[in-house]
Amino acid sequence: MATDPYLDDINAYMAKRWPQAQRLTAYVRSLWTDYCQIEVDDRVHVVSQLINNDDEQFWQRLWELQLGSHLLRLGHKPYSPKTGPDFRFEVNGLTVWIEAISPGPRGIPAAWFQFPSGGKGTTYDTPNSEMLLRWTSAFRNKRGKFESYAAQKITAADQACVIAVNGGQLSGFWQTPHGVSQMPWCVEVVFPIGPLQAEFFRGRDDARWSHVERHGVPNKNGAEVELYPFITPECSGISALVSCVVGCSPDLRPRFRSHEASSRLRFG
Repeated sequence: MATDPYLDDINAYMAKRWPQAQRLTAYVRSLWTDYCQIEVDDRVHVVSQLINNDDEQFWQRLWELQLGSHLLRLGHKPYSPKTGPDFRFEVNGLTVWIEAISPGPRGIPAAWFQFPSGGKGTTYDTPNSEMLLRWTSAFRNKRGKFESYAAQKITAADQACVIAVNGGQLSGFWQTPHGVSQMPWCVEVVFPIGPLQAEFFRGRDDARWSHVERHGVPNKNGAEVELYPFITPECSGISALVSCVVGCSPDLRPRFRSHEASSRLRFG
């Protein structure tokens, strides 16, 4: 039986880049086996970015492999075109397009990723704002891509357009599926939901908990970045935002989904 030259390249790269990560290597191999069952127009591009010594691109392409494998195992028949969104598949007669992205940790403080050494303990200040900016940047990037695909008539108004973001590269030593609101990132990015607040009342021994409305987060230049695109008309072309933060998971759990408020299209 002929060997898969792409798999040989992947095995060689994993042995060089992560020689001790045997479980990761086995996971990547299993994802690639599933990916080979999918109709893909440009495998060369995927492999070239998976093994080019760029960790950010590695995790981005791994996220695409994970999505392809997951869709396949759910019984769908995903297709990955050379031009257009990363995947297309059908659900009960509805065409669904997916654009996948795994934002790199640019702008996240280095201390967030540093494990304490010398047996010393430490405390971490979770960089919620910096992480949220990376999530919003990823969402806007892919929203722009979908606008371009619509202009090229690759996608159509009666089809569902989904953005799938994996925030695994933004996590430290533990998964961070939720933002400061204690809700999933896919909610914080597209709805004006801020941190929890407690109201205390004189003469009472209880408190009333609620979320602060938050309509934006300042970027490094001090400009306000909107956090409520799913309740604005310009996002009506996006059906849903899916969030996940795991780098290696056979069923992509935990994962979350938020739907655009005015969209007629629903999936799943």
